Amino acid sequence: MKRFALFFFAALFCGSALCNECWSEGFRFDGSEIMGDALLRPYDPIAISTFIAPGEPRYIQVKVQAQFDFHIATNLFYDDSASPWEGIINWDYTAEEYKDFPTDETYLLKHIVGTDIGLTTIKRTITILPEPALLIGLAALGVLFLRKRIKATAAVLCLAMLCSFGAKAEEAVSSVSCLQMWPFLREVIITYWLSSESDDPSFQVGFYGTIDDGETTFELSSRGKLERDGADGVVAGKGRRKTIWTPDDSFFPVFTENFKIKVVAEEIPPPETNVYMVIDLSGGKNAESYPVSYLDDVPEGGWTQEHKTTKLVLRKVKPGTFSMGSPESELGRSANETKHETTLSEPYYIGVFEVTQKQYVQVMGSNPSHYQGDDRPVDSVSYGSVRGTENGLLWPDSQRVDANTFLGKLRAKTNVDFDLPTEAQWEFACRAGTTTALNNGTDLSEAEKEDENMDKVGRYYNDCYDGKGGYNEHAVVGSYLPNDWGLYDMHGNVWEWCLDWYQEDLGGDPALDPKGPAEGTERVKRGGAYNNYAKSCRSACRDSFGPSEDNYRQGFRIAARKSHEYMVVDLSGGKEAESFPVSYLDRIPDGGWNDEHKTTKLVLKRVPAGSFLMGSPEGELGRSQNETQHKVTLTEAFYIAIFETTQKQYQLIAGGNPSTVKRDTHPLETVSYDMLRGTGSGWPADSKVTGNSLFGKLRAKTNLLFDLPTDAQWEYACRAGTTTALNSGADLSDEKDDDNLNKLGRYYYDYDDGKGGVTNYTHTVAGSYWPNAWGIYDMHGNVWEWCLDWYKEDLGEDPATNPKGPSNGEKRCMRSGGVPSEANRCRSASRSDNYPNVDNQYCGFRCVLIP
Repeated sequence: MKRFALFFFAALFCGSALCNECWSEGFRFDGSEIMGDALLRPYDPIAISTFIAPGEPRYIQVKVQAQFDFHIATNLFYDDSASPWEGIINWDYTAEEYKDFPTDETYLLKHIVGTDIGLTTIKRTITILPEPALLIGLAALGVLFLRKRIKATAAVLCLAMLCSFGAKAEEAVSSVSCLQMWPFLREVIITYWLSSESDDPSFQVGFYGTIDDGETTFELSSRGKLERDGADGVVAGKGRRKTIWTPDDSFFPVFTENFKIKVVAEEIPPPETNVYMVIDLSGGKNAESYPVSYLDDVPEGGWTQEHKTTKLVLRKVKPGTFSMGSPESELGRSANETKHETTLSEPYYIGVFEVTQKQYVQVMGSNPSHYQGDDRPVDSVSYGSVRGTENGLLWPDSQRVDANTFLGKLRAKTNVDFDLPTEAQWEFACRAGTTTALNNGTDLSEAEKEDENMDKVGRYYNDCYDGKGGYNEHAVVGSYLPNDWGLYDMHGNVWEWCLDWYQEDLGGDPALDPKGPAEGTERVKRGGAYNNYAKSCRSACRDSFGPSEDNYRQGFRIAARKSHEYMVVDLSGGKEAESFPVSYLDRIPDGGWNDEHKTTKLVLKRVPAGSFLMGSPEGELGRSQNETQHKVTLTEAFYIAIFETTQKQYQLIAGGNPSTVKRDTHPLETVSYDMLRGTGSGWPADSKVTGNSLFGKLRAKTNLLFDLPTDAQWEYACRAGTTTALNSGADLSDEKDDDNLNKLGRYYYDYDDGKGGVTNYTHTVAGSYWPNAWGIYDMHGNVWEWCLDWYKEDLGEDPATNPKGPSNGEKRCMRSGGVPSEANRCRSASRSDNYPNVDNQYCGFRCVLIP
């Protein structure tokens, strides 16, 4: 019968970055060696600790000697203390804390010495060794006492370990440490830290053990039970987490030296939202607007006939990189498919189906198709009829479309920048992650003309008898299998227009957000048609038509760029910075905008394209004669600063502060048009500015064409959809002192409201009043704001599209009103003027940017 046996010890090493987890505090002792006895009752824990202070690197050696005159010596940890301390304290396993010890920052050696046989005397010896050390050795010491009736698998195990490589393997997890509770309990407490930039993240986690120096790895759950955080493989929330592993009997016979535990964590992306965009066309061509809504998933039961006729559905596509073109070995390949890496950096939406005839009629009122059918793709449409024959032909120089086209009318009634997809967007969406000839993950078989794989994904030459459409005609949209992103008919049915001018050889160089060549004679078409062979319907197949061609095989599907709501320019580097980094936000930060967004950062809000009534009705209180009301259409979205440019922002961009009353978060004042754009700048002949002007410096450090807003852009952004005197939806009740205006901005009669200076000539902190419906502040009062246009007294009653003001003049436009203004001068429609070289105390500005 075996009376007792020596179990083993396991040494775990971690890098110096995690050393502090081994350091501890305790009681002082003098000399290089100290010895002591401790009476250990069954299952009592004992721990040894030292206080660590700055000093020379040292090892500490601990000897543990039992009554049987058997001892083990091992290096415990790296110590740089000059005055080591020592003490004995107890560990409370229930509360998971040390008892009889100071409660401040304390790290103790987590090793236990115990016995299951009566009382045992333990002698401790601590010795300071002078040699330096770069790594920490933390040993788990145990004494195994067995009786005949006790199974070997129930032996006493003492294990304490620090696992560093789990943190290195995954960025999401760090600071992994483990404490073995044996011999008192089998549990191993695994603590770790999960990091994320998200507010409420979830993680997929795994727990692994390695033995034999990493040659054997197994999941902890295969040799025991996991409890608490991550027991089901998922951890919700970041910060310090704790998982408990209870080894079963199968673990112990295979246990060897150098056992380590690894925690692997990967953040789970939050569920996708707004995956599908749905446009309601049911109001027909005479509807004032087409409501836009969003779905997170395909409706229960799938897409209905309604989604192919009176509604238009688009699917969100995330940014990504793919191999555009085809490998040389692909059956059916053409020479114009040179394979090259292409990256799309922005998300976008693309039609789930080709645009159908009913959808086209709902927007345009007529159907040009040769083969009729409400739920079949519209055909016989040219590039010009979809985008326009004037502005619509300007791509890639401009994203504008003609107002009388399908896209023009759809944009006007949705305020969404719908367009055709670029050629790269089309192929990326078609492939949906595949690299094969077809987007179901297959290549063509032996025949280029007839292919059973193609039969499943689209209408082409060989399957015109399959009953899903007329003979040798296109089929009902959605009749074949979709790709992995739920997009239908991207192989066959009708050719689909893309934005780009056609270029025979795209080259082999990597491309970022390609828009095609600057000019050409034909536009790209993709996808193949119902009467094409299989090889012409592959994902990589490219062809072209003249923009005016409109044959029976030509249709289209639409796309929409998903634009970010806010642009943020980081000015913190100041005027000496090489560049000002630009980033984007889709929503207002938690807690709202703070002083940083008014000083070291410049925030702009995206304003959608649209139409509005510029000027004021004749009955509006406070109206002036220079506000003739007329319809204005802005065909391009733009960004506009949510605050007037503050003094700190100006100082960081241009250096200096010309303001009379100097305060960082107040709007800049005493600035002229010429200081902002340069003396003699030529708007509207061109948009150039001089290099030493504020906009010259801002453009140079962002590579973006920042400028002042036009007169029309300013009023459109101010109104935010309102038609009243104020952008809150209210009119004036008094031309001078008005209660409604008191809520919206600083003017002559509210200088004592506590939001700024104490006189009626002092502007206030940017953003002190209510914003408009688009989240833009201080467009009523505070300081007058410069606009681009030359001033014209009467703008007339005729409708205008993207007006730039007169070609010349003496004075430039100003808007908003200021601190010395009465209420009538701060209305949305109020217009004023000033000489471009004047820089009085009430002149300020805000920035715009056309993407």
